[in-house]
Amino acid sequence: MGRSHIEFIQTQAVPWQADIYAGNRTGIESKTLSTDPDSGAASVVIRYPAGWLQQGAGYLNADEELFVLEGSIEINGRTYGEYGYAFLPAGYRRDTFSVSSGAVVLTFFEATPDFVSGTTPDGLYDQKRLVEFIDGLNQPYDNDFARMGSEDVNQNGIALKLLREDPYDREQTWLLGALAFWPGGAVEIHPVVEEMYLLSGDIIGPHGSMKEGAYFWRPEGLRHGPFATAAPTLHLFRAKGGPLSTEFYPPEEALGWEMPYKPILPKEFAYLADADWAPEKTTR
Repeated sequence: MGRSHIEFIQTQAVPWQADIYAGNRTGIESKTLSTDPDSGAASVVIRYPAGWLQQGAGYLNADEELFVLEGSIEINGRTYGEYGYAFLPAGYRRDTFSVSSGAVVLTFFEATPDFVSGTTPDGLYDQKRLVEFIDGLNQPYDNDFARMGSEDVNQNGIALKLLREDPYDREQTWLLGALAFWPGGAVEIHPVVEEMYLLSGDIIGPHGSMKEGAYFWRPEGLRHGPFATAAPTLHLFRAKGGPLSTEFYPPEEALGWEMPYKPILPKEFAYLADADWAPEKTTR
């Protein structure tokens, strides 16, 4: 079955709920952005209160990918501040996991994230897949568009930082920054799922104007675009099902600077089509 096409929602309009969708990590609040009913995989925003603490050492039976939006968290003695990133494979042992002053963390689980106390069993944890820490704020842009299968994109005014490429299936996570008035111009098709969370800025497309906090899950093989930026933007992207590659086509119609909100939403998010939300803050 997989996940439904979402294009797009503003996370400001999604209500906070107690705990996370799978019922673990009590004492936190979360916003579920998309889920896979078959695997239990999900994309969520988690808000940790000051003083939150994992009870005892253990591991998750699911991959967890995280990106800190606000505040900071601590895992195994390492501090992840704003824009701190990690990919922690299933079985990665967490001797400590705490939050001193509160944090908001964009989090991706690749299965239902059951926490198991104790020692990781043999064969579950694969260290080759570990990305233990990246400072996304200070990591240099690498701009390897060819590696992303997107060397034909309009590169004038955009830059990227590759955060992760899986050593086996080559799924990727990256940051993309764009200057104001970047005219993307083209229609695109990818052979893989493309997932995006807008960290800052304002980007315009056929489904409306995405502000800070916008999120989409776009299945493979769909035509989309064109896009253009109204303000400088910073995006977090993921390619699911393999590495990104792109076919480019000329747009069929011009893109205006005032595009109405015309979302594609599954039934659980239908109420957001007319939701009132404030673009000033992503999470609060």
